[in-house]
Amino acid sequence: KWDPVLTERVMGLLKPFLKGWHRAEVRGLENFPVGGALVVANHSGGLFPMDVPVFASGFYEKFGFERPVYTLSHDMLMVGPTGAFFKKTGFIPASHKNADEALRSGG
Repeated sequence: KWDPVLTERVMGLLKPFLKGWHRAEVRGLENFPVGGALVVANHSGGLFPMDVPVFASGFYEKFGFERPVYTLSHDMLMVGPTGAFFKKTGFIPASHKNADEALRSGG
């Protein structure tokens, strides 16, 4: 289950890196719908794509941590010692069913 407190801590740790190194900017969030929305990114970062952290940083900065950003992810992140961490920070196994449930939940 998504943990907003842990997510806020993680985003706080990532923010200096995202803003300082990547100098990333997320625009157009004022047009974001109130309910669930699907954001599709072209991640070309190899093993460490930064599209999700960059988007999530901008999203949480604008909307706060009451509303989750769910990320469809590869199964390898969801097993082993990292599984619980990723689940608590909004990652869910990539499937049509999980995407549908996340959208319907408003995330």
